[in-house]
This record gives sequence, structure tokens and C-alpha cells, in this order.
Amino acid sequence: MLFNALWTHSFVPSDFCKGIIVPVLKSKHGDATQLDMYRAITLSPVLSKLFELVLHNLFENFLVSVQLQFGFKKKSSCSHALFAFNESVKYYMSIQTKVYTAFLDASKHVDDLIKSLRLSGYGLYIGQMFVGCLMYAHDIVLMSPSCFGLRMLVMLMYVNSLELNGTLSLIHTRASL
Repeated sequence: MLFNALWTHSFVPSDFCKGIIVPVLKSKHGDATQLDMYRAITLSPVLSKLFELVLHNLFENFLVSVQLQFGFKKKSSCSHALFAFNESVKYYMSIQTKVYTAFLDASKHVDDLIKSLRLSGYGLYIGQMFVGCLMYAHDIVLMSPSCFGLRMLVMLMYVNSLELNGTLSLIHTRASL
């Protein structure tokens, strides 16, 4: 009854918008003195979490992300992202084409970043499908059949992340052939 009233009157109590942010160590094997080894989680009031769950169930079909995002999705895991990566590389190797890759860590707006990369024309394509940018959560793999294309993808990621007020972590960035 409470949630129906909130929905009907388009009202969200201000207490639903409050939470306590707690830092959680990403890995017990990492250096606990480094800030980038922590992930923030928010402890929210129970009623607000229940309300979020109700809204999520109502609008789940409308909340979609790009096909190349493998994190934060039901029935999707890191193994799916690895499979897509391996199959993309195998395909290009079968046609005697090198694959240049860069591994990045983005802070936010990753779906928007992928859309802009797909429109750029750089990166790997299998048929008409863009596979030049795979993601699991905030970890991103950029792939291109040329070194120039990879440089362009990295530059576009950087410029677009600045425009979207996001960040790319250079600490986690790796490039390989």
C-alpha cells in the first residue's frame, strides 16, 4: 500500500535517498594502503531497497544495456566476456589478421562509451557486428585489427570519458598484440 501511494503521487521520501558509504577492500591480497584497492558500497535503508526492487521488477524489460556489456546482467558472467574475446581473436587469426588490444578500467558511463566507439568505425567487426569493445562491469577490452585503430579507440575513450565526467584508470591499463 505504501509503495502504491509513492508511485501514484510520484513521491520518494528524502530518507530513501540517503545512505552510508563504506569502503570495501577489492582484494585481500592487494596493498590495503592504496586508495584504488577499495570499492565503495552504499548501505541504504531497507524500505528504500524494497522500493527499488519493486521498481526494478516493474521496469526490468526497459532497463537494457549494450550487448557487449557482460557485467551487471542476469545470466551473464566473466566467462561470457572471455568467450567473446577468445572467439573474436580466433576469427581474426583465422583470416591472418593481427588483433591489437588495450585493457582499461572506466569509472562510469561505460554503455555510452561503447555506443560512441561503435559509431567511430574503428575496432573489430565480425560481419556487421561491432566487437571492438567488450566490457565486464567497468573493465574494458578494446580490440582493433590495426595499431592506428587501437590508438583511435583509446583516444575516443579518453575524450568521451572526459565529456561524460568519467575517468579511465591508467593504473590498470595494458596494451598487447
